[in-house]
Formats: sequence, structure tokens, C-alpha cells
Amino acid sequence: MLLGVLYHAIVFGMFLGGIEAFLHPKPGQRWTMEWMHSFRMPLFFLISGFFGAMMLEKYGIRTFFLRRWSRIGVPMMTAILTLVPLTTIAMIATFSPPKPAGNPAQSVTKDKDGQESTSVKSKTGSTKEQANQPAKDSLKGEDQVKSKESTKDSNVDAFSPPGRPTIASRIIGEIAGLFALSFLWFLWYLLLFITLFAAAAWVQSKAFPSLSFAVFEPKGLWIIRTGLAPLILGLISTPALVLAPSPFGWSLGTPAAASLPFPDFALHLDAESGFYLLYFLAGWWLYSVKEGLPALARAWIPNLLIGTIVFTIGTELSQTYFSQTKIAHYGLIRWASYLTYCVGAAFTAFGFLGLFERYLNRPTRVGRYLADTAFWVYVVHLSIVVPLLPVLRPLHLPWWLSGLVNASLSTAIALLLFKWVVRPTFLVRLFGPAGYHQPHPKTVPAEPGEPEDLQPSEQPEAQLR
Repeated sequence: MLLGVLYHAIVFGMFLGGIEAFLHPKPGQRWTMEWMHSFRMPLFFLISGFFGAMMLEKYGIRTFFLRRWSRIGVPMMTAILTLVPLTTIAMIATFSPPKPAGNPAQSVTKDKDGQESTSVKSKTGSTKEQANQPAKDSLKGEDQVKSKESTKDSNVDAFSPPGRPTIASRIIGEIAGLFALSFLWFLWYLLLFITLFAAAAWVQSKAFPSLSFAVFEPKGLWIIRTGLAPLILGLISTPALVLAPSPFGWSLGTPAAASLPFPDFALHLDAESGFYLLYFLAGWWLYSVKEGLPALARAWIPNLLIGTIVFTIGTELSQTYFSQTKIAHYGLIRWASYLTYCVGAAFTAFGFLGLFERYLNRPTRVGRYLADTAFWVYVVHLSIVVPLLPVLRPLHLPWWLSGLVNASLSTAIALLLFKWVVRPTFLVRLFGPAGYHQPHPKTVPAEPGEPEDLQPSEQPEAQLR
């Protein structure tokens, strides 16, 4: 999650320069952005699947299901109704083009046919007429139809809903867009996967209580220890990514559900969900062969190198041939790009997983604090990252340094907000770690002769909650 702060600082830093800056980024900027995007969320679902299997084994189906929905669903909806609108307003204020200093004089007249026309008088005294002619309206309508048809033909998202008013807009009007799923789309995916796996576990316990997959564990350990796990995951996930094409290249895109408000996103299924489901499933399987994790720790450097090299090959193919649809063997090049992208993403994700297992497998105070606050930092970070962009722009820092400075300042501000706003209040139950509670009141020594039952006492955590 903390890597997402840096990723968004770089991405939105590109948008600050306008569409030209986004389409023509500086050297290394697009590669870095695409590289982080290729493995960041796949790694999140890989880890989520691992800990999901662990929690199901620990708590049982019912408690696992209720705990996950209360710990993920309730904070997600709270953020959609509060923090997402703040983020949207911050984006509008930051990225909207400045209005002209003064508006020229305008006058509305009617011609002999009754058609209205607007006359705009410039400072030089010249007049330009902007007539609302039926022919122009007809052409505009045809252009809109062609635009919709081209979007449909491009098959950017086969699961996209048709262009009609959303349920939310029918209820609360135009402000419905303020309450979109936005950057919290991955939490909704996670809830869907948790529900699916909890239902599957319940069916298995009722219909096949004696079913066991222990016989496959030796083969699973062999796959982990031989280093084939990321290769297999990359190969399996390739068709899933092909079914979820991005308009910017042969790579991971942003799910369409991110732009939908509540409750519309709950009735929408993105093509990208199949890709991330495979990573969640891989993490679930990885828990059953967790004895092989030391092998991943030993291979973290080779996995990272292989992942980065193969990803670079896929990215070069995409940037070179994505728009050249008329060349020979275009379909073969497209599949090769997707294949190398997915294999590179899988190796990179397993490489970072091995890195964590090798060096961050021991609890530390700093690590525990960052883990406890990471959810809050991610939920609030865009409300801080975006307003900081115009503040840092006059410094003319290199794009990578500007991203690092923005991400560092945003994380520091978010941690201060956690200390001053979240931790002392009820918000800690929403955005803090499980079992986190407000500090106990300090015990005041009793005065001589004062009854002990009048003293503040430290109660068990369960009573305080």
C-alpha cells in the first residue's frame, strides 16, 4: 500500500503538465510507472490470498467472513462517503485549467428562421457568431455516436455498462460522481474474492467434508523449490489479461468500476477481476505449501532480475507495435507482449515476496507501526498528494525526486493525522489495525484513606472496545 503513494505521486505529477506531458513523458518516467503498476496490485492480492487462507484456518468460515467484511467493507464505505469526495474536489481544483481573466461581451439574437445565435465581441471590436444550427447539432450527434461505436469496437472493456444514467445519479443527481469507488477498487475486489472463497469453503465442508488436498502438497513444494511458480502463474494469467485490454497498451489498465459510484459498482463486473483472482488463488495455494517460503527467500534476486528484464521486453513490444495494427503478424506480437508482461509481473511479485521473507520476516517496532498505519495512509494519501503537486512544481525537481519528496511528505502528514485524529478517536476502529484501542487512562495513586474503587483502572481490551 505504501508503494501506491509513490506510484500516484509520479502518475499525477505527469497529469499536472497536461495531456502532452502524459503522452510524452520524460525518459524513464513511463517505464517506472508501468513497472510499479505491473506488480504492485498483483503482489497485494498474492499476499491477501496467503493471509486469507491463514485466517480461514484460524477463525473458521463464519468468523472469517464476518471479520473481513467488517474490517474491509465498513472502512471502504466510510471512505467512499468522506475521503473520496475530498480527493475528487482536490483533483478538480488542481487539474482544472485556469479561467480567462475576463469574459467578452455576449449578445443573443434570433435570425429570420427563429434560430438563436450568440455574438461574442472581442476586445478589438470584431464579432464572431456561434449559431446553434440544426446541421451542426446533427454533425455533433453523429460524432458522438461514432465515438461510442469506436469505443465499443476497440473492446477496451467488454463488461462496461451502456451509456445510461447510473442508479446513484438518479437518486442524488450530478453529485453522484463524488462518491465513486475510485482508488479503493481493490478493496471491493478483495471483498468479492473473500466471499467467493468463503462460500466455496462452506460448500466443501458440507458436501465433501473428507476432501483433502494434502496429496498435492509435495508437488506444490517441488514447484516452489524449482522456481517454476512465477512462470506458471505468468502463463496462466496471460489469457486473463488479454481479455481485459487497456487503451494505453498491452498492459494492466484501471478497472472501469473505479469510476462508478455506489451502488453501481456493486452491480458491475470488470474483466480485470479474473486476472487478480488468479493472484489471490495463487496466494491461497501458497499458504498450503508455506514450507517452501525459504526457497523464495533465497531466489529473490534472480526472480527480480528475470521479472524486470522480461517486463522490459513486453513493454518495448507494446510501445513499438501497439498502434501499428496493419503490420504483419500483429496478433502474434500482441500475444508475445502480453505473455512477457505477465511473466515479468509474476517473477517481480515473487521476487519482492522473497525479499520480504528474507529480510522483513522479523517483527520490529518501525515495521509494526508502518503495518498498523498502512491502511490509513493509503486511504487518505491522495487527498494530500494532489494538493502538494502545485506546491512542489516551482522547485523544478527531477520527476523521480519530486515523486519521492511528495510521497515522503504525504506519508509523514498521514502518519501525523493518524496520531492526532485517528488514534484518539473512534476512527481507529475503522482505519487502525485489528485490536487497536485508545490508550488507557493513567493510574493516579490513591490518597491516604481514599477508596481504591474510585481509582481509574486498566480494563481488558475487550471491555474497552
